[in-house]
Amino acid sequence: MALYKDGQYGSDSVPFLWFQWLRYQRDFPPTEEELTEYDEYLRTIKKKGEEWAEKDRLERETNKDFYQSQRKAEDEVQKRINQRLHQEVIGLFAAREKAIRIAAENKVKKMKEHQQAMEKFELSQQKQELESEWESPKKESEKPVEQQYQPHAWRPNVQSEKSDEDVKDEEIFTPPPKR
Repeated sequence: MALYKDGQYGSDSVPFLWFQWLRYQRDFPPTEEELTEYDEYLRTIKKKGEEWAEKDRLERETNKDFYQSQRKAEDEVQKRINQRLHQEVIGLFAAREKAIRIAAENKVKKMKEHQQAMEKFELSQQKQELESEWESPKKESEKPVEQQYQPHAWRPNVQSEKSDEDVKDEEIFTPPPKR
């Protein structure tokens, strides 16, 4: 698009056309003959409007029933249009309310499903914990008790050469020698 004077981007904009017309009027002002012709045109338009208004006023005075029946018909049409619009607006609000209700029901349904899934998960976890609590003592009791060899550890069932009375407490609980 070309950039015209005063920042206008196109000839379609009304201010641009006004500007062009004003510039044309400035550069080529109307002649006296054109001005009188335009004034005559305005007078004839005004005269025709006054004639139509007078004719309409006379018709209304002479034939009141026709205009009243026309007015009643117009009012009836307007009333029907208003009623139809009213019903459409009520229908729109009802549809909106129904959509909101359905969305809320769906949301509640999903929330309940999630809640049930969470409860199911928690129950399964609790069940697993209980089962593991019951199974772990069984497994421990099933295993034979074996003590691992620990160097320098005191073993009560090992018979030493010395009698228990001869062994001092210091010897029993002495830490292993450092290497």
